[in-house]
Amino acid sequence: MKFQRRESLRFCCWVSVLVALVLTAVSSRYLSVESSLTGSQQLFFYIYAAGQLFLFSFLLNLSVSYGASRLLPKKISWWVIGAVNAALLVLIVTDTYVFQLYRFHLNCAMIDLFVNGGSEVIHFSMEMWLQIGAYVLCICAAVAGLLWLAGKLAERRAVWPAVTVLTVCYLSANFWYAFASAKSDARITWMSESVPWAFPLTMNSFLRKVGLAGGESSEDQTVRAVCEKIETLRYPRNPLVFSDAPSKENVIFIVLDSLRADMLSQEVMPNTWSIAQKNITFSNYYSSGNSTRAGIFGLFYGLPPSYWHSALRGNVPPAMMLGFQKKNYDVGIFSSAAITRPEFDKTAFHTVKDKRLSSDGGTAWERDLDSIRDFERWVVGRKTPFFSFIFLDNIHGYQPEPGVPLRFTPSWEAVNNLKLSPSTDPTEYFNLYKNAVFSADKNVGRIWSILERNDLLENSIVIITGDHGEEFNDNKRNYWGHNGNFTDAQIKVPLVVSWPGKSSGVQSHVVTAYDVSTTIMQDVLNCRSSERDYSVGKSLWKKNGAEWFLVGDYKNNAIVEKDRIAVISGVGTLRFVSRTYGPAERSDRTQVLLDAIKQMSWFR
Repeated sequence: MKFQRRESLRFCCWVSVLVALVLTAVSSRYLSVESSLTGSQQLFFYIYAAGQLFLFSFLLNLSVSYGASRLLPKKISWWVIGAVNAALLVLIVTDTYVFQLYRFHLNCAMIDLFVNGGSEVIHFSMEMWLQIGAYVLCICAAVAGLLWLAGKLAERRAVWPAVTVLTVCYLSANFWYAFASAKSDARITWMSESVPWAFPLTMNSFLRKVGLAGGESSEDQTVRAVCEKIETLRYPRNPLVFSDAPSKENVIFIVLDSLRADMLSQEVMPNTWSIAQKNITFSNYYSSGNSTRAGIFGLFYGLPPSYWHSALRGNVPPAMMLGFQKKNYDVGIFSSAAITRPEFDKTAFHTVKDKRLSSDGGTAWERDLDSIRDFERWVVGRKTPFFSFIFLDNIHGYQPEPGVPLRFTPSWEAVNNLKLSPSTDPTEYFNLYKNAVFSADKNVGRIWSILERNDLLENSIVIITGDHGEEFNDNKRNYWGHNGNFTDAQIKVPLVVSWPGKSSGVQSHVVTAYDVSTTIMQDVLNCRSSERDYSVGKSLWKKNGAEWFLVGDYKNNAIVEKDRIAVISGVGTLRFVSRTYGPAERSDRTQVLLDAIKQMSWFR
C-alpha cells in the first residue's frame, strides 16, 4: 500500500511538472501584448509563471488523484485526471485570449456574463465555435500524451529535481516581487498582472524596517490607500437642495453601445449627422470608461467608475435620478440589453418603480426594435415631464439590419476574435462594425421621428451619445474591441445635444460623461447644492475644458492627461503610458495625480 501511494504521488508530480511546463510555454502569449519588455521583466514573468502554475497544477492533481484513487477504479481515475488537466489547459488558453483582448484575466464577473448574459453580452459566430471545438480536441490529445509520458517517467526517473526547481522558481519569484514592491519598482510589480491568478508575496514594512528597501513615496502610499476596498459611500456628500421652480423639460438619453467618436459622419450616421447640424455637437467628449458598466455609471452618477462597487453594495441611486423623482418626473427605461447585468437595476435605476428589466427578441437588432416600440407606446400622450433612457445594443453585437444590403464592403459576416492578431487587416472587421453603426443610426432616426410626430422636441432635451468606443488596432498594439485600454479609440464617443433655446454649433472644449448629469442637475432640476456634493464634473457650457479626467474599467482606473495616461491597476500599482499606449515621455508625479486620487476618495 505504501508503495502504491508513493508511486501515485510520483505520477502526480510528473503530471504536474509536465503540465506546468506546457502552461508556461502557453503563457508566453501573455507577453505578446507588450512590445518593450526588459530582460529582467521577462525573466521575472517566466520564473513566476512556472512556479505559480506548477503549484496550482500540483495542488489540483494531488487532490483529484487522491480522491479519485479512493473512490474509483484505476482506469476511470486516469480519465478523471486527464479531464481535469485538459480543463486546466483549456482555461489557461482561453485566459490568454481574454488577456490579449482586454488586458485582464478571466474572473467571476466575466464567467457570470458568459453564463447568464446570453447573446446580449457575448457573441460567438458558428465559425468561432468550430474553431474552439478544434482547439479543445487538440488540447485533449496533448493531455493524453502528457499522461502517457508522465507514466513512463514515473517508472524510470526521479521527480524530485524537477519539483525542487519549480518550487524554487515560485519562492524566488515571490521574494523578488516582495523586494520590488518595497522599493516601488513598478517595472517588476506590474509584471505580476500578466500571471494568471497571481497573489504575490509582499512584506513592505518588514523590509523597510530592516533596511533592505527604501521608503515608499507619499504618492504611491496614497494610490495604494485609495485602491483598497472601502465599504462606504458618502454620496451625495450633503443633502441635496433644489429650488421650488418647476422643471418642465423632458430629458431623453439615447445611448448606443460601443459607438466610437469618428462614426458621427454623414456617410456612416446620416440621421444623427443631420440632427447634429441643427443642434449642439461636442467634438471632444469622453466617456468615463471603456465598458458599459463604467460608461453608464459615470453618465448617471457624475462619479468615476472606481465608486461602482460601493454604489452597488449600498444600492445608492444617482443624484440625477433622485432629482427627477424629487421633481415628480415620470421615468421610463427602454434598454435593449437587460439592466440586470451590469446591475443597473440595483444602482442607476434602483429607485425606479416598475422597471422594464429587459427586451424581447432573439437578437440585439430585434431587442432594439422592441425597446423603440415600447418607448413609443409609453410616450404617446404623456403630459407630465418625463425622463427616458433608450439604450440600443446592435453595434455591440455587430448586427446590421437583417435583409438589407450592406453599405460598407468587403465585410465580415460575423465576428471571429480568433482571427485577430497584430498583423490582421482590420478593414473587413471595421466595415462590419460600420454597417452595424449605419443600422443603429436608422433607429436613431426612428426615435427622432417619434418625438417629432408627438410634438415633443420643443420641450425636450435630447442627448445622443455612446457608452464607450471600439478599437480596431488603431494604435498598432494589438488592441481590439473595448475594455482593453484607455486610448481615444475606446473612450472617446460622440455627444449630440438638442436643447431648446440654445444655439446650434460645434463645441470643441474637452467635456466628459461626468458633465452631463451635472448640467442636468443645474439647468433642468434647479439643484442649488454645490456640484462637489454630487459630481466630479462641471457644466457642459463652461469653456475651460478638462485638463485631465478619470476613467475606469472592470479592474483598472486611469488618469487621462493631455500627453499621457496614468494607469492604476486593481492592486494599486501605477504606470505611465502615452495617449496611444506606448512608453510615456515623462513619469513624474505631479499635482494632477494627487488631485485625481482625491477625486477617487472624495465620496468615501
